[in-house]
Amino acid sequence: MQLMILLKCYLLEFRECFYLFARSGQITSLDELTVVMRSLGMSPTIQELTGYLKGKGGKMSFADFLEVMHIHSRAENLPSEVRYLIRFFFYGIGGRRADGSPDGK
Repeated sequence: MQLMILLKCYLLEFRECFYLFARSGQITSLDELTVVMRSLGMSPTIQELTGYLKGKGGKMSFADFLEVMHIHSRAENLPSEVRYLIRFFFYGIGGRRADGSPDGK
């Protein structure tokens, strides 16, 4: 129960930070993505950020952002609760994508 409360707090923090800087509901610039990710304690390189934004066609919704956070969390030493949160909200229970394929860990 306490873990779920913690996970919800992290999700609210992610959502609040995302919409604070992505006022249109989408991240559309490298500057926005940089500020959001770094505000959440990540330290992606410019090359990584450029690749993430380009991979999403230059626009990133909150769901896309969670996917990017999941991908990038593998590169950084994040607390296990944060990694779990990202994986849980991206893949759901059972560690499978929405299409039923495994998460590719």
